[in-house]
Amino acid sequence: MQIQYFRQRLDTLSLELGFEYFLGGPASDVLISETEHRLGVTFPEQVRAFFFNYNGLRVEDPFLRILALEDLRFPHSDLLQFASVGDEKIFFDVSHLNAAGQWDIVNESKFPVTLTMASFWSNKVWRWLKYRDTLAA
Repeated sequence: MQIQYFRQRLDTLSLELGFEYFLGGPASDVLISETEHRLGVTFPEQVRAFFFNYNGLRVEDPFLRILALEDLRFPHSDLLQFASVGDEKIFFDVSHLNAAGQWDIVNESKFPVTLTMASFWSNKVWRWLKYRDTLAA
């Protein structure tokens, strides 16, 4: 799914399943660049695209958070936390770029969730919201 359809899909699913959500507005190029500088990273293009369109997402039930740029932190040296799904924290593994030119998306024990941010927003988010299924499925 292309990023510009993310809000439309959220609207449809929230009506179907009865959850409420808050989706942050677009982040400016300046805020994205300042965040990269603060964290000492360069975002892969799909990460940049997500935040350029939506600076964070919050759903209470089922619990899902994609952190706003201002809240991104490194709780572990190579793991940049960017989301929480249920009780599970989700990270970008910034130690390397994978074959897709992206950061692997992993849980706290570095178990792979998916290889790209586009897969996260177009697959994993919906699977969790609709089925409360584990992200590793």
